[in-house]
Amino acid sequence: MASQRDTVETPPADALAQLGDRLMQASEAAAVAASVMVGQGDELAADLAAAAAMKRALDVMRIAGRVVVRERDPSSNAAIALGEMVGLGGTEVDLALDPLEGST
Repeated sequence: MASQRDTVETPPADALAQLGDRLMQASEAAAVAASVMVGQGDELAADLAAAAAMKRALDVMRIAGRVVVRERDPSSNAAIALGEMVGLGGTEVDLALDPLEGST
């Protein structure tokens, strides 16, 4: 009996490169949103701004993304929740997200 992994089709290399570029753009959007908060001393607000910007970028991508790792306390009302689906549908991907690296 074939496992589920054996039946998943791998997207073409150019599609994977395009996906990589779009994911980088989502990271850049998060960084720009968090940069506005520099020096304000509100780490949670910076993380929420970064997460909201990352979610907006992910939600317009042609992916069926599932958040499998989220580096923030689930009680923080983050814009991106563990287990959440993002994207417009398309290539199935699992996502490990930390919109703002280096927070405590």
